[in-house]
Amino acid sequence: MSKPALKKTLVINIAVIAAVIAFIIANTSLSGQTDYFSSPNGRTHILVKYDFVSRPTVYKKEGLIFNKKLWSYEGAGFTETVWFEPEWISDTEFIFRYDDKNDEFDEEFLIKVN
Repeated sequence: MSKPALKKTLVINIAVIAAVIAFIIANTSLSGQTDYFSSPNGRTHILVKYDFVSRPTVYKKEGLIFNKKLWSYEGAGFTETVWFEPEWISDTEFIFRYDDKNDEFDEEFLIKVN
């Protein structure tokens, strides 16, 4: 193989590796926490990703890389780190709950998993 062909192959390999790394970083929440939950019988798996102001987004786990967005918190966010917990009703729906210590700002949402 000639030197120009070798350089071209090297540049292509580096570009592919950079694209894969960028894809992984773009699909990984580096700015917040991610929690994993399973339904009681283990058939449904969800991810909860929090942004930098603790707003959760819920995804249905559909493989190694791809996830289906189910719900996103529309509020303004929180000034401290907060956590939401799912309370499973069935394999296809759960109540997503934020329990404030003083019960002043409790919130709950019914989420259906398709």
